[in-house]
Amino acid sequence: MVIEASWLSLASGVIMPMLVALVTRHDAAPAVKSILLATLSGLSGAIQALIEADGVVAAVDWNTVAAAAITTFLAAVGAHFGLLKPAGITGSSGVIASGIPGGVGSPQQKVSSAPTVGDEWARLKQAQESSFLGSGPSGL
Repeated sequence: MVIEASWLSLASGVIMPMLVALVTRHDAAPAVKSILLATLSGLSGAIQALIEADGVVAAVDWNTVAAAAITTFLAAVGAHFGLLKPAGITGSSGVIASGIPGGVGSPQQKVSSAPTVGDEWARLKQAQESSFLGSGPSGL
């Protein structure tokens, strides 16, 4: 039985988000998870093209590799956001991430917002009031 590459791309695309959730930390940066998904999709595309070429590396068509990798990546993103994350399987609070601690990727750092003009104005006003109150003679 011969399986077409497009169906293999779609099937592996559904499995990829679960694999990414399995090997990354639940609090890893989204960029780490995206890069891992793109890498796995490229590897999947290369394997699928190699299967189509009957294992002959010289006969591999790079357009087929690219098409299979893109199809796998798009199927993985669609499966993650459309099926697996809403079902609670993948994602930061999904069953896979919460059930298996550890993995690749450092915890996502919290980025503080830059101070606004209003914040700076309040800080200067507070500093001015504290210096004004502290500089006068006591007892008046």
